Amino acid sequence: MKHIQKLKLLALILAAVLMQNCGKEKNNWQIKGSGITSKVVYLYKVNPMEADILLDSAKVDKGKFVFENSNINEHLAPYKIVEKGKDSIAFDFLIANGERLQVAVKDEFDRAFSGTPIAKIYNKFLGFRKTEMNDLAELRKVLSDSTLSEDQVNAKMLIFKEKMQDLENEKIEFLKNIQVPDLNAYLVLREATSTGVLEKELFGKYANALTPEGSMTNYGHKVHRIYEVFDAYALSRELDLLDTATIRTRYNNLEEDSKNSEFAQEVLKNLEQKKQ
Repeated sequence: MKHIQKLKLLALILAAVLMQNCGKEKNNWQIKGSGITSKVVYLYKVNPMEADILLDSAKVDKGKFVFENSNINEHLAPYKIVEKGKDSIAFDFLIANGERLQVAVKDEFDRAFSGTPIAKIYNKFLGFRKTEMNDLAELRKVLSDSTLSEDQVNAKMLIFKEKMQDLENEKIEFLKNIQVPDLNAYLVLREATSTGVLEKELFGKYANALTPEGSMTNYGHKVHRIYEVFDAYALSRELDLLDTATIRTRYNNLEEDSKNSEFAQEVLKNLEQKKQ
């Protein structure tokens, strides 16, 4: 009788372990990629405005690679694939637990995602960045063309600025219509903080692209917090461009709420290091 009870107990434990393992396997997300030229790729966890965290590496076989992982919660989470080869390609993606994502890579600004609910939206958004890079490439050609007069260069620069402004407005309008809260908020934060936006008016346009639901996410809260203490944020972004006296003057002129922000603490740390 005792032997039978032990067998039953063992069976229950084994079933619990199997169910737990199945749950973990089902919870994993997966990304499969193609078009990579190097032998190894690296997976990073993306932390907007902070250093990315290296999570894993994978061998590339005939241009293909696979990564599996799981998020700490059920929200979309951002990651980055880095190819440290000849072209040093790096690109980010967002994925939720249990999803299977595919990506075809041509270059850093030309890749296509498929297999998840947000893939089409994300692909459309990436089109803005590709257009920006193409426009910049055209501008470089203009600036390197010694046959053009100064007036011709200035005229082409004006056209370029107008195109970039139109593209910026179109991109912000696109962000406003993304109804996936985590995607909306992440892209707003990333674009507003990675494109050199140091004007409060322009940053405010990005902040206004948050949907009501996007505003309630962690990324959305971060966007609003930056806007509230924008002077401290802008100063923290310009530390390498300003002399110590200018940094100290601008820090002293910050409002009290801005001085208590994490951005002002970064400025203060910079000033203290320069005293040493």
